[in-house]
Amino acid sequence: MLLLLGTAYVLLASPTPSPTILPSPTASPPASTPPPPPTPVVYADPLCGRPLPQPGLIRPLGVKITNEPAARPQSGLSQACIVYEHLTEGDVTRFFALFITDEPLEVGPVRSARLVDLDLVAEFNAIFVHWGGGPPVMAAIQEAGFPNIDGYWDSSAFQRVSRRPAPSNVYSTIPVLRQYASQRDWNKTAEIQPLPHQDAPPQGERVTLITIPYRSGFDVEYRYDESRRTYSRFIHDTPHKDANGEQQIEVANVVVQYVPHRETDFRDAYGAATIDIDLVGEGRAQVFRDGVLVPGRWVRPSLGEKTRFLDQAGRPIPFKPGNIWIQLVPISMEAKTG
Repeated sequence: MLLLLGTAYVLLASPTPSPTILPSPTASPPASTPPPPPTPVVYADPLCGRPLPQPGLIRPLGVKITNEPAARPQSGLSQACIVYEHLTEGDVTRFFALFITDEPLEVGPVRSARLVDLDLVAEFNAIFVHWGGGPPVMAAIQEAGFPNIDGYWDSSAFQRVSRRPAPSNVYSTIPVLRQYASQRDWNKTAEIQPLPHQDAPPQGERVTLITIPYRSGFDVEYRYDESRRTYSRFIHDTPHKDANGEQQIEVANVVVQYVPHRETDFRDAYGAATIDIDLVGEGRAQVFRDGVLVPGRWVRPSLGEKTRFLDQAGRPIPFKPGNIWIQLVPISMEAKTG
């Protein structure tokens, strides 16, 4: 700015404007990160070690299935958690199949009960499914008092199919059987003592072929498939298939349980002696999984306890998660391996 004083000029500096103070910028809050999804809880089937969608377990269904040549291929065996095969009159075999998690479209052919079924039903607290039985067996079932769905007296949960000749033409489905049991308040959450399971293969003798020398036409082979890590099942050198899907039955664990067999005084319609198989006590056993044999013993102190399979050091033998087939054989019979 120029200021005139007489003849002198004085140059004065222009006033400097005061700086404008701006508010400090406020930091934007970070975008909220969604919480990670909860880790899904995986429950395991206590008998097979397979995943379950929920922890609650209803009682197992123990279904009696025939093994007559005219009944093959059977339906539902590949979906059973545990399958027992045992001798009956005339040295033919029959199955007791336990279902817990899977619900096959069809199961059968359903046939009559045997004395050994009472031991198996008691071991697993199962609902027994069968079509009648001989007088001594039916008397024992009535005395035991466990739930049983007997198609001979009430066929509402069963159907006969035209594609099979009688008597090997009786079938049902697991959902139908469950509904029948539910109507009678039998489908209750069950406390099941779990079997030991382990993913890692055991150490032991390498065995890829197991032969159970039942009579001709009922002789069994299990051939280990290295690529699938399961045993393919054969009957009389023929692939044993499941009619549900027409696929060969594959087994994760095979057990050979050597147990006392004795003939009783009771006879079937053809005059053959009824066989009593004792599953309480202890004896020799062989457990096969992952192509390995683990020799050991079976121990079951009482009817209400579950059978334990122990190695030669007395430790529980862990099963591979998956289905289990147990071959009940006389003490005098020897499974062949290779």
